[in-house]
Amino acid sequence: DMSFSLPGVNTFQQQLKSPGEDVICRTLLLRLLMNEGYRDYFLERAAWQVNNLWTPENINGRIDEIYSQIKQSMQKDTRRWEKSYQYWENSVEGLRSFAARRNSYFVSHIKGYFHLTWEEMKEYGFPMPED
Repeated sequence: DMSFSLPGVNTFQQQLKSPGEDVICRTLLLRLLMNEGYRDYFLERAAWQVNNLWTPENINGRIDEIYSQIKQSMQKDTRRWEKSYQYWENSVEGLRSFAARRNSYFVSHIKGYFHLTWEEMKEYGFPMPED
């Protein structure tokens, strides 16, 4: 998933517009989004997830949890295979950086896809951009 290294990639739009194996699922979602009631539910649910589930604190907490569980093994693994432990550490920092930046991009992508104003985004519960 490119969004884990490039937080600005609009994977939301890519999934809804790209051809591929998930034609039935994508078509179903696109048709559901044509229904105003479902569209509102979808946007409210997306806002809830941004505010409660996909927060930088939650993501970084999970990264830290996994990091502490595998750090010792990664030290041994990088020595065994003559790989750079620092490269792995830098990759973990990249995940933390992603967690800090991704939501603002995702919110902007949702806003653009649905052609919403910031006032409408606020009504659905999305966080407002920081000045």
